[in-house]
Amino acid sequence: MSLLGGRAMVAGQKTAANEIITLSGGINAIDGYDGYKMINDEAIVAAKPDVVLSIQRSRDSLDTQSVYAHPAFAMTPVAANKTFISMEGLYLLGFGPRTAAAARDLSIQLYPSLAPQAEKFSPAAFTANCRQ
Repeated sequence: MSLLGGRAMVAGQKTAANEIITLSGGINAIDGYDGYKMINDEAIVAAKPDVVLSIQRSRDSLDTQSVYAHPAFAMTPVAANKTFISMEGLYLLGFGPRTAAAARDLSIQLYPSLAPQAEKFSPAAFTANCRQ
């Protein structure tokens, strides 16, 4: 989720991030921890993440260069495959009316081959007039 002082802050089990990953059809590589935690480089290498998922913030957002240059991530499939996803935080983790659309959008980024089927789907959350 972020790098603070060179250490990774990750979302383990029992977190909103884990739930949206699950809803999107993904598997959280951080399965040995509950909650949000700082982990060491050895734990990153052992987790062997295929993708890094981060939320966009106005400042201190995690970027691709920081991830790929990090010594631990450099030893994982993330750096080899250049797989980094960053999404707006409230959309991704807000668990409101847009949750299904956020899970779909994350799913498409995790599994690009799903994009043609997703183009046929238009979620009601984007078309509903909530002021009526």
